[in-house]
This record gives sequence, C-alpha cells and structure tokens, in this order.
Amino acid sequence: MPINYPSNPSDGDTFTHGGVTYTWDASPGYWKGQFSVPTIPEDVSDLTDTTNLFFDGVFSSLTGKPTTLAGYGITDGGGGITGIGTTSTPDNGSSTTVNAGSTAANKNIAIFSSNFPGNVRFVTANSAGSFTVTGISASDPVKWYYVW
Repeated sequence: MPINYPSNPSDGDTFTHGGVTYTWDASPGYWKGQFSVPTIPEDVSDLTDTTNLFFDGVFSSLTGKPTTLAGYGITDGGGGITGIGTTSTPDNGSSTTVNAGSTAANKNIAIFSSNFPGNVRFVTANSAGSFTVTGISASDPVKWYYVW
C-alpha cells in the first residue's frame, strides 16, 4: 500500500505513517524516515519466548498431533515405512552387516546418521533381509539408523 505524503511540505515538516515519522528535507527534496533499529541478539540464549513460539522438545507438549502419516502431509508413501532399526559401525570406519529379517528382504533401505547430516545411503537388502552398512572414518563408533 503506497504512502500518501502531504503535498507542498516545508523544510522540517513531519508526517507519521505506520509508526514511522518522516521529516521533509528540502535540500535534497525528499522525506527521511526516522525509526529505531531493533537490537539483534548476539547469541540464541539472548532470545526470550514470551509468546511460546519455541518448541520445548517434549512431544507431549504438542497439541493437535497427527496420528497418521497423512496427518503430517505425507500422502505418497506407497506402502509406507515397514521397518526401522539402528546399528553401529566401529571407530575405524569399517562395515557392519545387519540382518533385519524377512520383512526387509529385497527392500530398498535408507541408512543415515546424525553424525553425518545430509549423508543418506541407499542399499537393497538380500533375500534374507541382510544388508551392509559401510562406515565412514570416524574417531568413535557411529550409530546408524535405517528404514525400509
């Protein structure tokens, strides 16, 4: 929405719109807005949540929780997630073989770890439901999550 400034202002005239006061400066011939610059916190700990915008991390604090994948907006999941699990790879980055059982047989498996964000791997389990998780060189054992 455009601001309708007063016409024919004199030098130093003021006009307030939307909480901002403008002063006419005749020398360059335009209105100058006068407003305060907000203070930007230097650290996230400087933020305060007076309107409960932040999530406290407790699932039970959520209201209106969906009870299905469709409730989360996931409508194209095919058969959906049929299995999940975790495993660890040793600290030398070598491999671990997982036997997830017959429900994972010949299924595509997504493998991921919070230690390596964005590094999602995809493998196919064999007919017995086994697959191999290849580690990444790390100083500690790495926990991996897998879904199929």
